[in-house]
Amino acid sequence: MEGNLRDTPLSSVLELINLTKQSGRLQIAAELPLALSIVGGEVVAGNILDWGGIEAVQSFTLHASSGNFRFTPASQAVTPQFSIQFSALMTDWARINDEWARMLPVLGSPSRMLDYNGTVQDTPHPFQGGKSIRSVGRTLEASAFEVATRVMPLIPTKVLVLLEKFAWMGMRVQHPASRKGSEGSGVHDVSSYLDGKRRMVDLLELGFQIDTLRLYLIEAVRSGEIEVNGSGWLLRDLIWERDAGLNASHVTMAG
Repeated sequence: MEGNLRDTPLSSVLELINLTKQSGRLQIAAELPLALSIVGGEVVAGNILDWGGIEAVQSFTLHASSGNFRFTPASQAVTPQFSIQFSALMTDWARINDEWARMLPVLGSPSRMLDYNGTVQDTPHPFQGGKSIRSVGRTLEASAFEVATRVMPLIPTKVLVLLEKFAWMGMRVQHPASRKGSEGSGVHDVSSYLDGKRRMVDLLELGFQIDTLRLYLIEAVRSGEIEVNGSGWLLRDLIWERDAGLNASHVTMAG
């Protein structure tokens, strides 16, 4: 079974597979790729590149209107990442999609950094000093979605302040082109500056715009031109930021 999400929504594809209790692998070839493992009609695992689990799966747009899908039946054993009854999975997936749609115009993505601006506490606040939602999620062993829902009510009260900073700006990437001495080829040649020593934020100081870096990273990660740990959630966040229209010209990086 294969087709286009423009004609057949992902939710309809999954419902058909569940109804017929098929087992196999469903590949979504889109700007944000998704691979799902299905056993007896139940989704038991999923990955966006190297990012796997229920959080990765439910960060994908259930009603995406672009991309191709292909379902390959298989009977080999699959190691489940989660166990959620199909109807509950779909209901929760739709709810999380709706909530992200509400939060992302404010946050941009879970890579956006915030700082604590409230009363001094004996125990430092998780966001004190400037932290991203993803970073705090790892510290608290909570999903980025759970942290984001806690963050949203604190932004209007100024207890948490949105910073013009993104966690991915601290990345150092080694690109083969940087060894070729091609930095004189122009400021738009991002790859020639990725020598493994410079952080992405350092490229801003060299004259790059953040939207240029973001668009470059989206394409480079998708194509495999560069490989970084956490490429799945990185690609998810970069696309969310682009779609939210974030285009801060003056971005710095702390911590």
